[in-house]
Amino acid sequence: MHCLFRTVFRTPNCKRTRYNRGRYRLTLPFLLVCLLFFLCPTFATAASFSERPCAWYLGREGETPELLARRFQLPVIDLMEANGLHERNGNLKGQVLCIPATEAGRTIAVAPEKQGPSGLQPDGSVRRFAYEALETSTLEQVSDLLLTEAATRHIPPALLRALAWQESGWQQQLIAEDGGIGVMQLMPETVDELNSREGKKRDPYKVRDNIQLGALYVHYLWERYHGDLRKVISAYNQGPGTLEKHGVRNNQYVHTVLALMKRFSA
Repeated sequence: MHCLFRTVFRTPNCKRTRYNRGRYRLTLPFLLVCLLFFLCPTFATAASFSERPCAWYLGREGETPELLARRFQLPVIDLMEANGLHERNGNLKGQVLCIPATEAGRTIAVAPEKQGPSGLQPDGSVRRFAYEALETSTLEQVSDLLLTEAATRHIPPALLRALAWQESGWQQQLIAEDGGIGVMQLMPETVDELNSREGKKRDPYKVRDNIQLGALYVHYLWERYHGDLRKVISAYNQGPGTLEKHGVRNNQYVHTVLALMKRFSA
């Protein structure tokens, strides 16, 4: 073995002594490990991050590491290293991403001190893109509300928490390009229908109302599909009409939420 080492690395004076044999038996594995780390510089970093628990997130069109790092309030290099990313402004659409849980669990906003403008029109319908009406929140506040509403609506807490995390990362101060509002990314027309059915005027721009509406919608889907998790999750994302016409077309979304459920159940 030590002479093979000499052949590959051109070392001089290969002598068959007990000392040389022992030295090269130790040296060759050491050099191979060094070579591996030299050729794969991200190996050690990726390994260290893989040991950290993650909250999983499905990237959307236009989202980049820079944007998500700001959203979840963590260093962009941490996010990139946790996911083996190399471009700070690369499009993350369709990628299942690890948000390091130690960072994702931090408070990202302060609790509201006073009631802001309403997100509802005088007739009770929901305004679109009413950024000034968005209420701030904390992750702790959102988590408590999700658990409370899951118990109230008799739906699995892990399901509600996983859907909420996948939709917004538990952030209330967020409006999607399609108009989805806040923590559970409720569409204005969905809220109008839910408010009409309940005879209430809940404001999705306010965190408590938003989560109550989201839990109500999940409860409605839970009963409609008799607790079939895949259908409930799929319908929340693509709508009951699309599900019943075309079946589950958003398998990646469903898979991600199911994975999040396992983590929130642990």
